[in-house]
Amino acid sequence: MVEYKWVGTTSTDPTVTSNWDRDDGTLPGAGDTMTFDSAAQANCQFNGTFPSSGNVHDIRIASDWPEDFTITTGGTSTINLDGFLLIAATSVINASHSLTFSFNAAGSVPVYLGSGSLYGTSAHVTMSITDSVFTSSTSRGNTIYNFNAHNTTLVDGIYPKLAGTGTVKTKRIFSDASGTEFNTYGAVEMSTITTDLKFESEKADVHDYDKIFHFEGGFTALGETFKFGHTTAEFSTSSAGANVFPVTGELNSAAFGNDTTKVFSTQYHKIRIQKNHASSAYWKISAGKILECNELVVKDGGRLYGPADGSSAVVIKTIKRPTIHGDWNFRQVTDGIYESIFDINVLPVTHGGTGLATVTPGGILYGDGQGNLVILPIGTTGQTLKVHSSGVPFWSS
Repeated sequence: MVEYKWVGTTSTDPTVTSNWDRDDGTLPGAGDTMTFDSAAQANCQFNGTFPSSGNVHDIRIASDWPEDFTITTGGTSTINLDGFLLIAATSVINASHSLTFSFNAAGSVPVYLGSGSLYGTSAHVTMSITDSVFTSSTSRGNTIYNFNAHNTTLVDGIYPKLAGTGTVKTKRIFSDASGTEFNTYGAVEMSTITTDLKFESEKADVHDYDKIFHFEGGFTALGETFKFGHTTAEFSTSSAGANVFPVTGELNSAAFGNDTTKVFSTQYHKIRIQKNHASSAYWKISAGKILECNELVVKDGGRLYGPADGSSAVVIKTIKRPTIHGDWNFRQVTDGIYESIFDINVLPVTHGGTGLATVTPGGILYGDGQGNLVILPIGTTGQTLKVHSSGVPFWSS
């Protein structure tokens, strides 16, 4: 294993040997380390596949990386590695094109459980920062961590799009047997899941109660297993309109990309529906499905709905009584069981809506004194708006 430090003496092109700190005329290759640190004198711009064949072992973005420079793209790019990505600096990756970090071997960052024992599934990415390595939301949206068929664990931090056909182990993990955190970010914050990546818990323990997995970009695909043990699963989205919420029983769903032979299976401990990034966005549970969890929280600005059709209502079963600060369309059937009841497109006055499915063109909304909004149709030419002694407005000729 040889370490290559990026210098950028000649240009921003990583395929030019003089842009690395070695004087033997070689480029990073199999088993090598690519380090980005204070030695940099220019941006590093990838364009295409790097290395041209095989994999580097690991990439290290050091804490002393100069803030004047970034790792950029000149076109669609893939960096192949069979080790790990270490991130210790913020605002470094400035991907204006698609940039994929393709992890082509099992993770090589050892992780430990709260008990102090070494966990069997290692991580591919390690972060010591509490902010983003990406320069912007656009850069983050253009970047993919592809774990391919390999299982992985995720340390806390901000992730881009995730891809792969393996399994993410939903565990709280530590950097050593003494229980040292990798960082203090406090959650695994993920953008869109783009392939059939699975999530599954094993060896659940009390430490997992403090682990949070936050999905903030929706799903264009998911594997058939979506299980979180004792951890918390948080959801928000910027995709306008209905976003299918992952529950057991979804088959061949356009939301999750599963084929018809797969039975989508979920297991939740605590669910938090966060405020969405788009005001029109909401989570919708498909008709006839059942959502089961120990605890459900809909935060202020969060929206969770079932269908309007009572014959195919959604049922939520939760051990603790739900905490609802946002909006949902469920009523309590009995202790711990809730059923969807009304049209998701009609938001009641009590939750900031009108309670109306349509509004007459030119109509005027007014309160009826009973907590409802009603419509006064538009008058005719020459009429004036007056108020009855009862307080109700009307048109008068």
